[in-house]
Amino acid sequence: MQVKRPLRAPVSWVVAAVGFVSFAIGGCQSAQTPMHPEGVADLFVLSAPQPEDWDDDGKPDGITVKVITVSSEGKFIKTEGEVVFHLYEGTHRDGDLPPLPHKTWKAKGKQLEAHWKEGALPGYVFRLNWGELPLKGSAAVLEVVLKPEAGPSRSCRLVISLW
Repeated sequence: MQVKRPLRAPVSWVVAAVGFVSFAIGGCQSAQTPMHPEGVADLFVLSAPQPEDWDDDGKPDGITVKVITVSSEGKFIKTEGEVVFHLYEGTHRDGDLPPLPHKTWKAKGKQLEAHWKEGALPGYVFRLNWGELPLKGSAAVLEVVLKPEAGPSRSCRLVISLW
């Protein structure tokens, strides 16, 4: 006799499904998300594929990014520590980034807490404004590094089209 086991979706599928639903239905409110003492098991970063023109001058000003932190149980969690964003020109196909980024943003402590947004897909929302920063080429790499106070650092890289 064969025993059927219930299907369990990986955490990344669950986060993707919740993300899709949250963008489809808008900003539903959920219960407060707790801090997690064991640290972050997974880091997900969502962004638009292109930068935004916030001042309507026809030039890209920056990009809105959502950083989602998930526990080993698959629950959305807040974290203590620091989030660092590094912007590099070009796509760097070989995976090696230059030693110095074109621009860096950081948030930690109360500043990090101020970026937290509850909802169907809770996470940290950042509006990264590079303003008049001249970016050459058609794409850039945004590296997101999470340095939590508990647990190992996590990072993720996104390629952004620059129009």
